[in-house]
Amino acid sequence: MIALYLACLENADDRRRFEEIWHACKRLVFHTAYTILRDEHLAEDVMQEAFFYLARHFSAIDTADDRRVRRYLVLVARSRALDQLRRTGSETPDPEPDTGADPAPVPEDAVVAGEQLARLLELVSQLPERDRILLELAVQGASGAQMAAALGVSEATARKRLQRARARLWKELNRDA
Repeated sequence: MIALYLACLENADDRRRFEEIWHACKRLVFHTAYTILRDEHLAEDVMQEAFFYLARHFSAIDTADDRRVRRYLVLVARSRALDQLRRTGSETPDPEPDTGADPAPVPEDAVVAGEQLARLLELVSQLPERDRILLELAVQGASGAQMAAALGVSEATARKRLQRARARLWKELNRDA
């Protein structure tokens, strides 16, 4: 399957870098899609779509930063998985009980096109480091306790900071629209 993606790339360096990204991120992308879809075959389809999208836009994406590429792929996979749910009319499974603590929309849900995704990544990169860490952990599905431990704060503080970071990001996305 990777040969299909490599055929989309222009030079040997891009193909080598893409292979590195593929091997480093394929499980993360699959897990992201599977968490939303709860279907192995659909998650694999979404994973393939995400990597095909990456291959098609490879020259426009800064692939030197591994963390940024992982975030990009997670956001693409999440967006594609949610699109798949909308197409099939399914509902998003709720793996954790809703605490009702965060009324702000999740910024990743606003991503519809590649340009918006690029803008979202740019905005995230401009946030303070603790906000970026919280958003990254949230995208990866970390619990409130894990986020709190990463920042060395209480769980309630971590949840509140995440809520504020999402609201700030959402405000910036809407301001650009």
